[in-house]
Amino acid sequence: MAHGSLYELDSHLQIAADLNYLTVDKHEKAIKMITEVGKLLGAFIKTHRFRSSNL
Repeated sequence: MAHGSLYELDSHLQIAADLNYLTVDKHEKAIKMITEVGKLLGAFIKTHRFRSSNL
């Protein structure tokens, strides 16, 4: 679910950039932040699954 929300945010930001509501710099910064959050989320999910399977 969290990954889906992240992808939805990515889509909304792309639309905002296409409609010129965001500057190129702000859009690039937001995409970098989304990418970083995606990596952190993936690591969290992986760790949680590993710990849950070892109970």
